[in-house]
Amino acid sequence: MTDLQLRKQALLIESELHRATLQLELARLEASVAWIDHALNFARQARPLLLTVGVGAGLLLARGLTGARPGGGSFARLLRWGQSAYVLWKSYSAWRNRRVE
Repeated sequence: MTDLQLRKQALLIESELHRATLQLELARLEASVAWIDHALNFARQARPLLLTVGVGAGLLLARGLTGARPGGGSFARLLRWGQSAYVLWKSYSAWRNRRVE
């Protein structure tokens, strides 16, 4: 075998080694980032609820939960807001289900 053929053989072996190493690293990377897909799916599904809760929290903070006001105390206002949020959530869910189908 000539020096050129030996060098070619060595390069082929080195290339196979690099290819195997790359496959192993890719498999490790896929395993380590698999949770990201699950987290994104959860975030997509929870997004409407998170938006509703965020808006509701902002409204409650803006209006304040303390002090006596006409129409009941803080808990009564929170309960009425919760009922309104539930109705909005149900209507949104129905709209979303119709849109998906």
